Amino acid sequence: MSVAVTESEHSPLDITFRQVEAVGDLPPHHQDPFDRILVAQAIVDGLTLVTADRQPEPDRIPVIWT
Repeated sequence: MSVAVTESEHSPLDITFRQVEAVGDLPPHHQDPFDRILVAQAIVDGLTLVTADRQPEPDRIPVIWT
């Protein structure tokens, strides 16, 4: 684990099978594979996505734009 993650007191979020299944339900405008799993994780786990990237255009999750 990186020093930045350790010092931030956040822990990594594991990718689960339910999240991977949810990737298949996303609309085609989520093209980047990493963005797709982030959006799927947020949907499945009821999370808020924090991002400066306007590309994911999440439609079913709360987003905090930085």
